Amino acid sequence: MPKNSIDELFRLKILIIDIETAPILGFVWDVWNQNINPAQVISEWFCLTWSAKWLFENKVYSGRLTGKEALRQDDKRIMKGIWALLNEADVVIAHNGDKFDLPRLNTRFIVHKLDPPLPYQSIDTLKTIRKQFAFSHNKLDFVNQILNLPRKQPNDGQEMWNKCYQGDEKALKEIEIHTTKHV
Repeated sequence: MPKNSIDELFRLKILIIDIETAPILGFVWDVWNQNINPAQVISEWFCLTWSAKWLFENKVYSGRLTGKEALRQDDKRIMKGIWALLNEADVVIAHNGDKFDLPRLNTRFIVHKLDPPLPYQSIDTLKTIRKQFAFSHNKLDFVNQILNLPRKQPNDGQEMWNKCYQGDEKALKEIEIHTTKHV
């Protein structure tokens, strides 16, 4: 890589992000191939936590809901934090970011009447993995295992998400730790 390209790379503000959301809750009559009508939705998804890190720096930034905020499904406070970081970024890196993280964040920004962050380029590591490699699975934790990179923080799975949704402070802290391991 030419020296000028390396200098340009170090001048770019490159942000690595990950988010976790609460599930959508709804009334369903089957579990396979459902088309859920909006009237069946009893509770929309919202953001539980986010983590971010500037490339070439060690500090990890994060925001998570308090138990009271989770019960109210009020993620406005933490959305302001990730918005401020995205607004500074030239490039944003996320696994499945183009399909999940970034559209979800943009949705919460508009819900909370926050202007869109300044434009940035996106690098979706899931797209890169699918295009350039042939791993048996493309989940980040699986690829990290194969490449001997840091793994996901083990958690209780769905039970942890259920507890977060119910405002459990310990579970919310656990999911924040889980999210920080991805950046």
